[in-house]
Amino acid sequence: MGAGRRPTGNSEIPDLGGPPPGPNRAAGRSGMTPAATGSLAPRRMSGMTPAASSSLPPKRMSGMTPAATGSLPSPSLTPQSSLESNAGAGDALFGSGTFDAEHFGGESLSLSLADDAELDDGHRTTHSISLEDEEDVLEQTATSARSLPARPLESARHWPSGLSPDSASIELDTAEVAMTAEYGAAPAGYLEALGYAARVFNRKRALRARVKELNDRFLSAERDRDALLAGMIDALRPALERSPDGRKVLESLGRIEALADEKRSALTGLNAGFTRLGAELTVEATGLANERAANERDQELARAVLAERLHAHDRVEARRKRLYIEVRAVLDVVEKAGGQPSPAQAAQLAAREAEIAAQKPELEHTEREVTESEAVVAAAEVVGKDIARRARDVERRRAVLATEAQKQLGAHSQGVNEAEAHRSEAVVEAARSVLAARGRVADVPGSTLDAIARADEAVAGRARDLERHVRALDAYDRDGMKKGVTAALAILAAVMIVLLVVLGR
Repeated sequence: MGAGRRPTGNSEIPDLGGPPPGPNRAAGRSGMTPAATGSLAPRRMSGMTPAASSSLPPKRMSGMTPAATGSLPSPSLTPQSSLESNAGAGDALFGSGTFDAEHFGGESLSLSLADDAELDDGHRTTHSISLEDEEDVLEQTATSARSLPARPLESARHWPSGLSPDSASIELDTAEVAMTAEYGAAPAGYLEALGYAARVFNRKRALRARVKELNDRFLSAERDRDALLAGMIDALRPALERSPDGRKVLESLGRIEALADEKRSALTGLNAGFTRLGAELTVEATGLANERAANERDQELARAVLAERLHAHDRVEARRKRLYIEVRAVLDVVEKAGGQPSPAQAAQLAAREAEIAAQKPELEHTEREVTESEAVVAAAEVVGKDIARRARDVERRRAVLATEAQKQLGAHSQGVNEAEAHRSEAVVEAARSVLAARGRVADVPGSTLDAIARADEAVAGRARDLERHVRALDAYDRDGMKKGVTAALAILAAVMIVLLVVLGR
């Protein structure tokens, strides 16, 4: 046996499949028997023939002689249970990471597997193991393998929750709440209680205004965080829809989105119907407005013609009246003279009567024209009244349509708004489910997680400020407040009694 090789009589093989290193690692190794340590035999990979499994070339360690690289004698066969247990332990050891020669200080470990013989009746084939280094090298190899860093788990990352803290879970020191309230110390007597009650009333007014302001800031922070969560779902939605777990996360959101789409479609259809009816009424109103404008022009023209004809009729009528006046003047003279007209007077009367008779057709013609013009004007006015009535009817229908549209569209809009609110809540809940899964459902970018974590911190901080002021509202001393109110009522009663006494005198 050459130098540097172990005696053939002791075929002990170092324990490559033992438990992880611990304080009692050396003691465990010193108590091992050759039979136990020599039972490690590599299991043949499924689907490989003996030739294939034995064809792996052995690695040569640098600086070793050919004699040192020779194969060790095959260890004795051990029961199947021992093979399985040791092989399983080896899997647990070398499954925690990958390693190469650089992890072992520049040296390499070479294992060569050679088939000795296969047993009949379906028994396991026995392979020979060649170890090309001393036991200390193998121990260094196992220790280096165990010290390799494991791949970081997804749960090791910082995963925000996307949840707002419950007000009951916020821990606040009573001194902190008292400093925020600024009510002062509890009063001892009634006079001190009077000032204490006044101070409490004033501070509560200021605290209520501050609570409203902080509540608005808290809601704003929640909206900003929920917007980040919704954006995360929008970005991850294609990946979520491709996986069964992702589709389960989106299941509730999909139903709510379908309902919201139905409500939105119903609102759109209803709005389109009201818009169409409104457009029809607008067209009708526009037509009536054009008819009214034309009728007004007709009435104006008819009235102008009537005025012209009335003027012509008035001229003829005035001439006829002058003739009658002249005849009446002659008759008055005749009556004063005894009742018998002179030839000149008779001729004058005859001439005037002839003019009157000649003027009669012209007067009748002007009267007919006036009557016709009046009829035209009256007809135009009737048409104008009908147009006005129809226009009022259109306006009435438009008002009814507007009222009905406001009622129905308002109801449907409220339903759409509620559906959108439910959808927003469902998107946020889906995002929280993805965050709670810690990478098992979808891979969330680190920048997104950091942004949501910062938003969670902002929400938590504002929730704490809000809760501190809410608790400060009720942090006053109730006994002292009661004493102060009692003192104020007593003083008021005394003042009233004094006033009554003074007024009674």
